[in-house]
Amino acid sequence: MIIDALVISRWSAPLLKDMQAGGLTAANCTCSIWEGFEDTIKNMAAMRALVRQNPDTAIEVLSPSDIDRAKREGKVGVIYGWQNSTGFGDYL
Repeated sequence: MIIDALVISRWSAPLLKDMQAGGLTAANCTCSIWEGFEDTIKNMAAMRALVRQNPDTAIEVLSPSDIDRAKREGKVGVIYGWQNSTGFGDYL
């Protein structure tokens, strides 16, 4: 099992395929660095759409068992990552 704990990238289907081909089990995929609430939500929605559009390559990780599932199925588990709390805006 290989987990990359910090990936900041321009997310795309080819990138997910490369991660899968490299044997990556899961990755903490950054959706928010300094973006505010609205842009963070847009980034999260885009990432979720990318995962849904590539079911042969990636799955959402919402619990530890999803990482096990990604390993079993030979897919990349996508962990939605934030680098700080600015994505919450004033909604903490």
